[in-house]
Amino acid sequence: MKGIYITIITLLLVLPLLGQHCGSCPPTESAKAPEKASTPAPKELSVNKAEWISNDYYVKYTWQKKPKIGTDLLFVEVYNKDKKLVKDMSLTANSFMPTMRGAHDTGDVPMKMNKKMQYVIDVNFVMAGEWGVELKFAKNGKVFAAGLVKAKI
Repeated sequence: MKGIYITIITLLLVLPLLGQHCGSCPPTESAKAPEKASTPAPKELSVNKAEWISNDYYVKYTWQKKPKIGTDLLFVEVYNKDKKLVKDMSLTANSFMPTMRGAHDTGDVPMKMNKKMQYVIDVNFVMAGEWGVELKFAKNGKVFAAGLVKAKI
């Protein structure tokens, strides 16, 4: 009887280990990680300068005031080929310190549109140093371009 208990306990401990994936064989379809949608590499943008982000759109950005520690507003204007302001796009912004990536990142935050048809977001500079704001431009739910705004605080 004692042997049966030992066999049952051993099986209960060993069976879960046998079912785990060892990593040396290819995973099954159900075990594959979902593929991430690829985001285009961000293009570095210059303040107050028109920069093409695709064949159909160009952007200009400005700051409310010269960036310094604290909160500042970033204004982004998107234009089409016909030099008309675009208001049916989705923009997100992620502010971060390149030297401390992950420590102060905001994640992709949706930008809002003001009455002047500018996309606006408040950027909180919590400390001095190099900062970046990655902008993602989406149309119909698909990100088609990305831009990078740099600031030195």
